[in-house]
Amino acid sequence: MGTATEPTCYDRAIHTICVGSPGRFVAGQDGWRDWAQAVLLSAQGDYRAGWQMLAKLRTDPDLALGGMSAAAQGSILRQLGSHTKAVSFDAQAVGAGGAAAIDGLTGLAADHIFAAQEGETDWLAKARILIQNGDAGALDSHPAVQRAELRLNWVTAERQLAQGDTAAAVRTATAGLDLAQNLGSPRHRLKSQLIAAVALQTLGHDVSDELTAVLREACALGIQTLVWPAGMVLGSRLAPRDRNRVQSALDFIGGHLPSGVQVRWNPRLP
Repeated sequence: MGTATEPTCYDRAIHTICVGSPGRFVAGQDGWRDWAQAVLLSAQGDYRAGWQMLAKLRTDPDLALGGMSAAAQGSILRQLGSHTKAVSFDAQAVGAGGAAAIDGLTGLAADHIFAAQEGETDWLAKARILIQNGDAGALDSHPAVQRAELRLNWVTAERQLAQGDTAAAVRTATAGLDLAQNLGSPRHRLKSQLIAAVALQTLGHDVSDELTAVLREACALGIQTLVWPAGMVLGSRLAPRDRNRVQSALDFIGGHLPSGVQVRWNPRLP
């Protein structure tokens, strides 16, 4: 997919979603640039625009691009609470192989966090093997490897929390903070900080300051999809101005949903 001196379109797309800005953008000129734009739009809470772009890319002749787009659609569905519907999208990503398979396997693990079945496939282990083998023609750049490892870290920590293994979740989430710092992506760092704070709170720590910092930085960067979960975890500890920020994020997301896709969490603060 390229060399150390000649980054591929995929490498550039990964860089774009990490730095958080697509720069000058003209839709349709570069499928991977379109994918990066769709991912960023979704992170900002404009799920409708992101979904529409990804839906077109999902049928692209480039199987890798189609698979990564399917995985991104699966991620949108999960963020809106539709884990079951995300499964078919992540399965398509796995079938595409390479980097898409890693995203798809990670997605499948996330799809089943709250619906684990006895004897289910260890999707996370399979994704790790693909990363470690380094022969899938998938991850040529260091940021791409770090992004894949970080996404695995998130889902691992979330699974550990769901299983009640809080101490392990704290260790995993703490390691994720180091990965995020190395990646140099504000959005990925903030999500890692959010997961670490949730894990520490489960152990009884007061992480109000950490959660508030995540909320406010995410708001400043326009990352609505991190504003509302930080606010929901804070709950009654929200300052009035932060409460308004969270409700604004929920209102924005509620007004930018894909056609036919419903949000499965309460779009209003209690």
